Amino acid sequence: MPESEIDVYRSTADLVTVDPPALVGDLAPRLPTGPFEGGPGLDDLFSSGGHGATVAIDPQTRTVVLSGVFG
Repeated sequence: MPESEIDVYRSTADLVTVDPPALVGDLAPRLPTGPFEGGPGLDDLFSSGGHGATVAIDPQTRTVVLSGVFG
């Protein structure tokens, strides 16, 4: 993800250090080591219309990890 987009997300929500996301199977080894940032405000940016998301950002690698719940 472009650094400018990561900067927008990081400045839009009050982020705190969060645990690395739990991933399944082949995805887990592909996860950067972090540290990850996240928070309710960031989750809200990626949630809409009854669909919820938990978001974690690794700003060093510009990686965004989304966990979605679709209702």
